Amino acid sequence: MFKKTAVLALALALLCTTVSFSFAAQAEGEVVTVEVLRNVWETGVDEDLIEDNFLEQYIRENYGIDIQYTKVDELETTLNMRLLSGDVPDIMFLPNRNYLIEYANEGYLLNLDEYADLLTDALAFTAGNAVAGKVDGVTYAIAGRPYGFRQAYWYNVNAFEAAGITELPTTLDGYFDAVRTVIAADIDGNAVNDTLGLTGSGWSTLCQIFGAHGCTVPNVLSLDADGNVVDTMLTQNFYDALLYAHNLWDEGIIDKEIFAINDTQVNDKGMIAQSTTLYTQWPGIKKVAAWDGYLAVDPNAAWEIVGPLTGPDGETNYVGSHNDTGFTSLVAVNAELADDPAVLEAALTLINFFATDEGLSLTTYGLEGQHWDYDADGNPVVRPECYNDIVFSWVYQMCGREELSYCRVKFGEYAWEYVVQSDAQPRLSDVTALIDDPEWYNGTDAETYINEECAKFLTGERELNETEWQAFLDTLNTTYRYSEFVEEANAAWQAMAG
Repeated sequence: MFKKTAVLALALALLCTTVSFSFAAQAEGEVVTVEVLRNVWETGVDEDLIEDNFLEQYIRENYGIDIQYTKVDELETTLNMRLLSGDVPDIMFLPNRNYLIEYANEGYLLNLDEYADLLTDALAFTAGNAVAGKVDGVTYAIAGRPYGFRQAYWYNVNAFEAAGITELPTTLDGYFDAVRTVIAADIDGNAVNDTLGLTGSGWSTLCQIFGAHGCTVPNVLSLDADGNVVDTMLTQNFYDALLYAHNLWDEGIIDKEIFAINDTQVNDKGMIAQSTTLYTQWPGIKKVAAWDGYLAVDPNAAWEIVGPLTGPDGETNYVGSHNDTGFTSLVAVNAELADDPAVLEAALTLINFFATDEGLSLTTYGLEGQHWDYDADGNPVVRPECYNDIVFSWVYQMCGREELSYCRVKFGEYAWEYVVQSDAQPRLSDVTALIDDPEWYNGTDAETYINEECAKFLTGERELNETEWQAFLDTLNTTYRYSEFVEEANAAWQAMAG
């Protein structure tokens, strides 16, 4: 860490460097072109807005940098071909940490620690998840801040109230007792036991059951209270949680289709009140368009977040796990730019810009006076007619974003309370995506085995008892050396985290 005086000096140096660079370029009537290679963005973003938009114009006019975005469908293939041919992009989005490690070790990526004075804002803004961009302790990529926590259990308020439940229980047992009451009440009056207690997509559907036992769902590496990497699957609490879920499955409370349906289908079941409880993310239910879908089916629809449920120990109430130290992007720089000072400075200035207050404001709200204004309380408010004009701005957030303020602007006041409520829920720290598998470890096969066997235990295809569970763990260790893998994962994490 730099001393405070050194940080101030670097900040002043950065300011002077950026200003002199910008004015020098403009004085000559020239701009420096920086190519940025990344995968194509999501559908729904108007390509016409991307070509030469207000954001690129602003950067060109104020910083003398012209962004040349190269968008490709097959990022991995394109990167490999271009790097092998020597046509390395100035700035590149990397698909994952495997590519980061490979390209760093092969010398394609710039050591960003050596240019920290030009990346002051970027490094500070991403300090909380900087480890994701490091290889052997060296920063080779800026890891964009992760998204906020969006998951939750949601309950059908009308169904619960119709069954006489007006105060939601706060314990796991109490909640599922309430679910049983709602199911038995036959709210739809069809005299058929066809109401689901809980639905969702995949293992995450059960995250709050496991979380209340202090565990994650299968195939998640998390951090314990001492900051060590663990897999809670290897604990007694996980067995107890799986048994709890198995009993709910046997009872018919858990949707038998959770491993076959996607998030859209989950919300479809919510719209027709087929389930009392949904596991879904707030955008899938409370974004304006999504909620309009619910209201189109039932104008009186009411769904709210369940919130934390305390487990058997009377204290633990995790609602799941989340990669708070993860990343939304890995942005690296061509090492060869060390021999091209003008383009190098432009590339680093560009990345750093997107972590400044100026850059974050531009990619969140747009241009002041054109897209947004301050309200009476001094808060930026986007003009309603301008939302579509700035919908693409997230494409330029190379360092991530201030998640809550961004969501408030982009998704409106209605969704805001759910954005905050979701993100405030207690969860375990998921570091799975940050752990690099040892060369000897067959992670794909191990994950498949874990998923398949745990699903068998859940559904009853394989009897869940202490003997069978120990046999499963023994196979994990003899066939996949799983405990050894977790130990190495912890050692690697400690080295990464410093």
